[in-house]
Amino acid sequence: MNVLFLSYHYDALFTGPAYSIPGQIEAQSGIDNVFWYNLISESTVWRSLPYYHDLSDYPNGSVHDLPEPFSHPDIIVVEVGLSLSTTRIGIELMSGDIPYIVIPRDALAKQPQEYRSIPTEMLVAYSVLACNASAIQYLTEREYINSGDSWNDRHTIIPNVVPLPGKWKTVFHQDRIQCLFIGRISPYHKGLDLLVEACGQIRDELRRANCEIIICGPCEKEHMQEFMDLRDQVAALDLEDMVAFRKGVYGEEKERLLLESDVFLTPSRFEGQPMSLLQALSYGLPCVATTGSTMREQVDAFHAGWTADNTSQSIAQALKRMIQEKDRLMEYSANARRLAAEYSPERIGQKQHEFYSEIANARSGSLN
Repeated sequence: MNVLFLSYHYDALFTGPAYSIPGQIEAQSGIDNVFWYNLISESTVWRSLPYYHDLSDYPNGSVHDLPEPFSHPDIIVVEVGLSLSTTRIGIELMSGDIPYIVIPRDALAKQPQEYRSIPTEMLVAYSVLACNASAIQYLTEREYINSGDSWNDRHTIIPNVVPLPGKWKTVFHQDRIQCLFIGRISPYHKGLDLLVEACGQIRDELRRANCEIIICGPCEKEHMQEFMDLRDQVAALDLEDMVAFRKGVYGEEKERLLLESDVFLTPSRFEGQPMSLLQALSYGLPCVATTGSTMREQVDAFHAGWTADNTSQSIAQALKRMIQEKDRLMEYSANARRLAAEYSPERIGQKQHEFYSEIANARSGSLN
């Protein structure tokens, strides 16, 4: 089957899609004939991938100008698509010529739409794109629930891909608990204000456990005031001795920090499916995950950590349980790896292949 993936995304390594999109396409390349067309200028990170192409290769921004068989593929998979919904390709997609699936990655949920202040004309165009798709592919059941049932009559749940790394947690600190957050410093979105407030509520318990909270990530200009307010919040709650802010980490440095840490924190208010959490689980890190992470149910089912509502009080209770169960970190670590194995490239690639084939065959049958 010939599968064309369309995206409009920069290779910014501090964003989840910079990992989830190529991971998904690579998984599919092991089963189907794939072509990735990214509607931006040249990417230096993805250029080495044999199936990757962008506007530097095909500047017209048109599906029908791509080489055969991808000018008329069996199916098109639209990654997010907010920006490309108003482009020439967006119009081609809705012409009904080729069946297409939209993977919104949380773009159809009300809360992130309001938070990101998406221009009305772009949101309207994207809504039409989603409504006219052959199906919508959500990453988690929680993302589907958050997005509502009005976009499309057909949907499926197929999560992100995370390969199990060759290294994983084998030793945990005995004299302290090192907790780690990795991601964009977007405090409201990522729930970092809730995390800090929760730490303030159980400050004494955290100190007795010698608990350290490391928050790593870049802060984009539009969130700089939020970041400043977050640092002020840390100071006001007398947490400067246990909460540390660091720059973004990538590659080997990121792997080293994951392996050095004991627990991963995902206090997000909303997500599609956070790649940072999946990666942490793959290294065997137990996690603290909120409902907004969209993976609360999975973490509970596998006993891979501690979960909470999106309130500071509930997060504080999860952190207290973490302290009380410190002697079970190795057990939770093994569970985390078992959970991550559910998202292997082979498993997800096959699941996508079956669903995409079903859509393509149904469309082909209706035209005969």
